[in-house]
Amino acid sequence: MLQQTESVEFSHKYESGKKCLMAYRKAIIKKILSPERWRTHPQRSRTIYPLDNAPNSNPIYFNYWNNINAWTYAFYYQNESHGHSWFFKLCPNLMENKFPNWFIEWWDKFGPRQDYLPESIQKEIDTFNQYHPLIRGRQNLPEGKSFLLFMTENSLPWIWRWDVQIKHNNLGLPNLVRTFHYKWWTRGMNTDTTLNEVKAKIQNFMKTVRSQEKKPISNPFLEISKKIHEENPSLSEDEVVIKTMDFMKNQLFETFKAPGDDESMTSAKSVEDDNPFTCLAGESQDPYEDEDPNGATLADYWDGITQLLTKQRKKKGHQ
Repeated sequence: MLQQTESVEFSHKYESGKKCLMAYRKAIIKKILSPERWRTHPQRSRTIYPLDNAPNSNPIYFNYWNNINAWTYAFYYQNESHGHSWFFKLCPNLMENKFPNWFIEWWDKFGPRQDYLPESIQKEIDTFNQYHPLIRGRQNLPEGKSFLLFMTENSLPWIWRWDVQIKHNNLGLPNLVRTFHYKWWTRGMNTDTTLNEVKAKIQNFMKTVRSQEKKPISNPFLEISKKIHEENPSLSEDEVVIKTMDFMKNQLFETFKAPGDDESMTSAKSVEDDNPFTCLAGESQDPYEDEDPNGATLADYWDGITQLLTKQRKKKGHQ
């Protein structure tokens, strides 16, 4: 079921001289089907056929919940000598989709703990959690999920097996208990090489985070003043201020200038302004009531602010 849905790629290794006794299997996890990716109702059955394509073989019908159960029962396989083990590995492409909640529970059983890693790699986990985009700043991740992301992103394998032990309950009665074991793949993994690969990925995450950090907001007045001073080094500071204010005034009025209007924004009137009967509720009916009695425009007020700034600068210069 897991193989035909292309969720897991399996390979088998038999005991030497005993082709009927499977020593271990590899399980490369490539796809985890969420309810959304099931493409039909979870209760609706899908059909698969046995891999051997036997002529008299019957199709197998299964729904989404059967698929979830297969993830557990398939890996409970055990050989006659109770020495079977699994080689697990998560493909990085799994990061393209969210892990369904049931897989977090699967990971709790079949995944390793951080202490299985060489100490040098364990030390990188905190930095990974600090900069990985799916973990950074999140405090409510399910227990073990950040380590699941670490293992998936770096595609780190682990060896897993189970056996049965006899344990006694609170009443002193013996119970059979399935116990899980895991370890680092010592023979196939070079710790130094793996450590460098982990560090390289973390460095990429750090670069991404730093590039996304907000830059301090620039001061447009200072930037314009600096440019004007560079183009006209002979100008005094007051003259630079005046030219900067003029530049900002022209930019502001040009920005809010009505399309096709040849006059300045300060002297433009809308059609509604020419209609003595158009007004907002509560406003005067007199269309001239809000005009400046002295005929001053917005540009005049802006120039007044410019003069005030230069006077204040001169006062500070005398103090």
